[in-house]
Amino acid sequence: MHPTHEHPLPAPSSDGATPRTAPATSAASPTSTTAPPVATTDPPVRPEPPSPATRDRLWGLGSAAGVVVGSVGPWVTWGPISIGGLRVDGAITVVLGAVLLALIALRRWPIVTLAVGAVTALIGCADTIDVSSTAAILDPSPGWGVLLTAASGLSVTAWAARTVVRHRAVRRATVPSDA
Repeated sequence: MHPTHEHPLPAPSSDGATPRTAPATSAASPTSTTAPPVATTDPPVRPEPPSPATRDRLWGLGSAAGVVVGSVGPWVTWGPISIGGLRVDGAITVVLGAVLLALIALRRWPIVTLAVGAVTALIGCADTIDVSSTAAILDPSPGWGVLLTAASGLSVTAWAARTVVRHRAVRRATVPSDA
C-alpha cells in the first residue's frame, strides 16, 4: 500500500471561494495509479439583508422616484391620443418629486417631506378624478402617469408620516422628562 499524499491548497479562485483539494487515496495494488485530487469550492456567502432603516429609506426614495416618473408619463388618454403630464399639472409634480428625492436623500425635515408628499398626492388624486369624471365623445381616461403619480404621492406621504412618528418616539425616549 502506498502512503496517502496530501497536496497543498491552491490559491483562491476569481470568485472569492477558496477551493479545497481532496487528499489522494491509496491504491489497492502497486500497479494502479492514484486518481488526481478533486477540487471543491465552499458555497458562496450570502450578503446580509438590508437593515430596516435602509429598507425604509428605499421605500421613500422609490416612492419619490415614482412621482417623478409618473409626472412625465401620459396623464390623459383618448383612445390612441394622450396628453403628457408635463403639459398639465405634471410640471408641478415633477418639481415636487425632485424636492422629495432631495429631502429623503438628505434625511432632513420629515414634516416638510410629509407636507410636500401630501400636496403631490392631492394633485395626482384630483387630476385622476377630473379626468375620470369628464364626459366627452372619446371618453377620456386617466393615463398611467397620473395614476403612478397619485399612488406614489400617497406612498411617500405614508412613508413620511411613519418617519415623523418614529422621530417623535425616539425624541421622547431620549429626552429626560421633568418629573
